[in-house]
Amino acid sequence: MDKVRSRQAWEKMQVARHILLVNDVRIDGDTLGSSLGLHHVLRTLGKRVTHFSPMPIPASYDFLPGRERIVFDETVLKDSSIDLMLSFDCGDGTHVIAAQGKVPGKPFLISFDHHVSNSMYGDLNLVLTEASSTAEVVWRFLKAVGHRPDHDAATAILTGVCTDTDIFKNLSTNVAAFQAASELTLLGARVHDVERHLFSNKPVSVLKLWGRILERLHRHPEHDLVTSYILRADFDELGCIENDLEGLVNLLISLMRDVDTVILLRETQDGGVKGSLRTLSGNVARMGEWFPTGGGHKKAAGLYVPNTRLRPCQGRVEVV
Repeated sequence: MDKVRSRQAWEKMQVARHILLVNDVRIDGDTLGSSLGLHHVLRTLGKRVTHFSPMPIPASYDFLPGRERIVFDETVLKDSSIDLMLSFDCGDGTHVIAAQGKVPGKPFLISFDHHVSNSMYGDLNLVLTEASSTAEVVWRFLKAVGHRPDHDAATAILTGVCTDTDIFKNLSTNVAAFQAASELTLLGARVHDVERHLFSNKPVSVLKLWGRILERLHRHPEHDLVTSYILRADFDELGCIENDLEGLVNLLISLMRDVDTVILLRETQDGGVKGSLRTLSGNVARMGEWFPTGGGHKKAAGLYVPNTRLRPCQGRVEVV
């Protein structure tokens, strides 16, 4: 971690009167864990903090301390006392820049991220593409400035590391991720709570949803590729939400033999199609970037196609 830029960011936080934290539009354990971790730190410093999420938080994250302080009403962006803004895990900064523009005075923006697709949209960017997660970036930042977080902050940050490494199973896992997890656990991070709430205890409805995806797996041997899909009707029938698929595509790529790439498509509630892409040796970030709202990492990326649906056809699926 660059100590000069870390110190610059820390000094901005020290002098700020009112700090706005912004999550990514795609809610997962990394954007939540990294932001809530720093949220706890800032509150212990006596700072006034507003934590804004552009999307609802899935119930599976209710165990995280401070989750109840996250707000969803955009009117909070109109507060003229906000003089510093922090974003977390927002590889595509479109919604962050839009939010910044709604705040009177357009406050200074610090971006914490690890996506290779990050355009460095912040006024100060703490972006480490070699990091396993944005939570690891936040942890390395806190170490660089010499701040020791409490157990609640440590639990939140560990949640982000565990999420983006799929509990140290996927290709994002590295020595620094293990080191961060060890250090955070020594600070009191509740690793068993993280594992139990996010990676175990799935309801039967979610397992049935996963079962439909398994039934629809289709191999494309000419491309060393496997695809599957889930329809809006499946979510509605089983009473599930999109977040119930979190972690499944990572599980698929880890379990399959003689497969290099997995693509999982799903119909979204807003009338579009999202894709989750994982690979062992290729670069799915390039594939995601074929779409205006796609991108991510070399081994893990996503895409979104608005105003379209999926049409099953002879064992395969078409985007129409």
